[in-house]
Amino acid sequence: MEPEKESNSKKRGRPSANKDLSIVLEAAAKVFAKKGFDGAQIKEIAQEANFSASLLHYHFSDKEDLWKKTVSKLGQELLNKLIEIESYFRDLEGVPLLKAYNRQFIYFSAQHPEFFKIAFHEIGNESHRAEWILDVVLAPVQQKLTENIFQDSDPKSNLFADFSPAHPFSLIVGAANMFFALSFQMKRQYDIDVYDKKEIDKYIDFVNGTIFARFMD
Repeated sequence: MEPEKESNSKKRGRPSANKDLSIVLEAAAKVFAKKGFDGAQIKEIAQEANFSASLLHYHFSDKEDLWKKTVSKLGQELLNKLIEIESYFRDLEGVPLLKAYNRQFIYFSAQHPEFFKIAFHEIGNESHRAEWILDVVLAPVQQKLTENIFQDSDPKSNLFADFSPAHPFSLIVGAANMFFALSFQMKRQYDIDVYDKKEIDKYIDFVNGTIFARFMD
């Protein structure tokens, strides 16, 4: 059998650079988020990325390898974002710091809704992949959030000193993602496009005002 000829438009072919592999991982994130691990198929991911399935098998040992690399990429992007905004807000503390972090966290969730859809699906089913996500991907994220938001060396200035970090962590992570997870419902019942920038900002103002109201003078 003769090998496939590559077209000038590179509709299909071997991902020859990091940019092309990134396209594959972005396509995989969409499919895994929509179908779950069990429902997703390599062929479908290849079609989404506009590459041949045989070439995805060339670059990834199996579907789980592709899944792990996809989730790792998204998790690293979130961790990088938290590190980046840490430098932006180093002069803030208390409620202003919490609001600034939460705003950027929700922006990230709006840009990458697939990450938490994939994570929530696996963690909810307590799969072996859930253990991997918690230990490898989410542990560094949780640690960074705990260091910069949920803990403070001075108990008097730690707004969450009376609570386990699990409480604000669950609240903030849930608020940052549920709005986008319910995008279909929001559109059907409220005629709201949750990915519209104005709607995102309105939602952030509502969330920040609700979560941090108890700490305002």
